[in-house]
This record gives sequence, C-alpha cells and structure tokens, in this order.
Amino acid sequence: QNLNSIVASVCALDIPYVLMLRRNVLRRYVSGLATEGQASHAATAAEVVELRRRKPRVPVEGLAERIAYEVIQNEELVRLFKYHCGSVDGRLFWYEDIVDAAPHHVDLWSEMMVKLDLWKAPDPERVRNRAAASTHAVHATLPLSEVVANWGELAEALGGSVFEDMLA
Repeated sequence: QNLNSIVASVCALDIPYVLMLRRNVLRRYVSGLATEGQASHAATAAEVVELRRRKPRVPVEGLAERIAYEVIQNEELVRLFKYHCGSVDGRLFWYEDIVDAAPHHVDLWSEMMVKLDLWKAPDPERVRNRAAASTHAVHATLPLSEVVANWGELAEALGGSVFEDMLA
C-alpha cells in the first residue's frame, strides 16, 4: 500500500525517475552479503582485492522463496509505475546492462542522466570521463562459484529450479 502511494505521487508530481533493477537477483543478494557493513563499491584496486577476499556464505534454506519474492516485488514495482505513469518505456534499466563490463553501458548511463533531468542531452563522453575516476568491479566479472564460500550448497539448492540460470 505504501509503495502504491509513493509511485502514485512520483507520477502525479511528474518527478523524473528511472527504475534500475537486477535480472539476476541472486547476484544482488550475494553482493549485499559480500559487502555487509562495508562500502558496496570499491574506489581503488586495493579495495577490490580486500572485498574479493570476503567470500560470503549464502544461506540456502528458503533461498528460492527469497529470490521468488524479490522477483515478484520487482514485477509489482514495474506494474505500479505502468499503472500510475502509463508506461516505463525508456525508464526501465537493468543493472546487468549498466555495469562497466556491459556493451553499450556508456550510452545507457548517458540516457539515464537525461531521463533523470540531470543532463539536457545524452553525453557519452562525459560518462567515459567519469568512469575513468569511478569505482571498480568487485564481483561482477567473476563466476559466482569463485565469489561464494558454499558454491556446492548453492548450486544444489537452485539447480533444476526456475532460478538455476542465476547461478551462471
């Protein structure tokens, strides 16, 4: 109910917004566990090394249900924005498409800045210049098997499920 009111207000007030969601919510969950109590992004190569040393243990009991709940919440959020604002065209971005390793990430970041009314026009060069002084990828470029402490348990818990593709 609260989320419905917030979304309705954003749309009624014509507040610039974007939705940036994760297709692979397991990766978001693992990232949260890995950086618990720490900055979620590394600003230096040394911080990358430190954050990569931490291999979180993912609680597997009820994991499929937690993932399903988050997927449903993402779908509900998109549905609410479509209902109240009429569309999410050009405003829905996927994290996996935006991270530095993704093709066209510079163009997507540039588009996002325009959608948020932060820039008047897309400026990919500005994004490129910012990226040079930005954060470093910590886990996104590594296979999940190298990121978690209990890969075997995780693979067994989600293997054969509708969320098995999130292990990749």
